[in-house]
Amino acid sequence: MDRRRTLWAKAYTGLHVTPWLIERWLADIEKDPVGALEMARLFTEALEVPRLVVLGFNPQPLVAALAVNEDKLKVLTSQEVAKGSVEAAAVSHRVLEAFRGLVEVVITQLTPSPGENPLKALRSLEGVLSSIKGGVIDVTDAPPLVVVIACSQSCTLTYTYSTGESVRVVPISYGAKRTLIS
Repeated sequence: MDRRRTLWAKAYTGLHVTPWLIERWLADIEKDPVGALEMARLFTEALEVPRLVVLGFNPQPLVAALAVNEDKLKVLTSQEVAKGSVEAAAVSHRVLEAFRGLVEVVITQLTPSPGENPLKALRSLEGVLSSIKGGVIDVTDAPPLVVVIACSQSCTLTYTYSTGESVRVVPISYGAKRTLIS
C-alpha cells in the first residue's frame, strides 16, 4: 500500500487517531483537495447521499459527503468553524477552506447563546433548513435543535461513522420511517 493510501486508511477511517496523524492528513488535503477526494472515495460507503452537512468540530462527515456527491454540497456551520476562531474548530475550518470551491457555506447560530431563548435559534435554523425541505441532511455533528428542525422539515437524516476500515454514511430515522437501523 502506498504512503498516501496508508495515511488515509489510518487518519480517515481510524478509530484512534493521534494529533500528529490528523496534521499529516490535513496537510494532504490542503496540498491536493481533488486527490484527497479520490482517496476518500476509496474508503467511503454511502447508503444515502447527503445534500447538506452540519459541520461542527469533526470534519469526517464533510469529507465523506464530498466524496460521494457530484454536485456542490451545502454546509451549515457556526461562526466558530467558518472563521476557525476557537481551537476545537481548527481542523474543521482547515478542511472547509481546502474544499471552499466545492461547498456552499451557510453560517448560522446552531445553538442558543447562554441565557437566550432557544426560539430565536430555532427560527433561524427553520429558515435555513426550509431551503432543503425533504432533502438529505447529515446530522453526525449536529446539535439537537438542528435534528429537531430537520425532522420537522421531513428531511432524511444520515449519520457518518468509521468502521476502522471504511467510513459509512447511513440513513437514520425517527418515528414511522423505516431504515437499516430503525
